[in-house]
Amino acid sequence: MAQDPTLPPKSGASAGGAHPSAVKPPLMTALYQTGRAVDAAVNAAFAPIGLSASQWAVLRLIDEQPGIAGAEIARRSDVSPAAVTTMLDRLQSAGLVERQSQPRGRIVGAFLTEHGRHRMGEGDAIAHEVERELTRPLGREGLTRVLDDLNSFVSTLNSRDKKEP
Repeated sequence: MAQDPTLPPKSGASAGGAHPSAVKPPLMTALYQTGRAVDAAVNAAFAPIGLSASQWAVLRLIDEQPGIAGAEIARRSDVSPAAVTTMLDRLQSAGLVERQSQPRGRIVGAFLTEHGRHRMGEGDAIAHEVERELTRPLGREGLTRVLDDLNSFVSTLNSRDKKEP
């Protein structure tokens, strides 16, 4: 009887005769592939309005925290400050954000323009449509189950991180 492909190989066994260290963890592989497929779908859907998924995410951060500094955007997005500066330059050139010096120190905060707020709203609608398309086959109960499972994964990994020195 064949091994369930969603389970790791049995002790001493390997998938397809491959060396055990070459076997990809099936869940992590599926999550990675799902993330890449979602990114590709969202970026393709955003292309007609001239945004990328990353730019939309930055617009959302700025909307949630007007005046946010580029360094904080970088920290929350897990990208380099230089990459955020380049993105903010592009968003500013497109008229979507403006940057203003803050009263404290040399910090420059980012703010959405009206055009930026409108474009973010367009992005929100597009993202919701991509999500509806993605989750339609699951139904309400299936979506609830997937979300519960994903939240459980996050909780498990977060608690693991807190236990390790």
